[in-house]
Amino acid sequence: MHRSLVRPYARTGGRVAPATDLQLESLVSAYDIAGAIASGAVASTVQRFICDLCAEEVKSIAEIAAYARLPLGVVKVIVSDLADAGAVSIQRPGMVTGDRSSQAFMERILEGLKAL
Repeated sequence: MHRSLVRPYARTGGRVAPATDLQLESLVSAYDIAGAIASGAVASTVQRFICDLCAEEVKSIAEIAAYARLPLGVVKVIVSDLADAGAVSIQRPGMVTGDRSSQAFMERILEGLKAL
């Protein structure tokens, strides 16, 4: 994506908070881009870029911001709008407390960090 003269807050209509609480590691995927465009859910070039990016491969909010070269807050608002319109789906991160494999994985990461 190229640099634009449009201020970031103008891309979100002046909104600074997304309707849906999103974390940096929330995963975004897009499936039916043509349907989203036809329905009017995807109207701007930034929205289209995000949908195209997430159709190729699931991306995190942080990755989308890096690829689009936009501030995280702006990306959160745009992705939240796209999710509300049904253009993308969001997987929120989280570890199930009873999930032994997740706990074991986190313990291995902790041990690796301590070893550094």
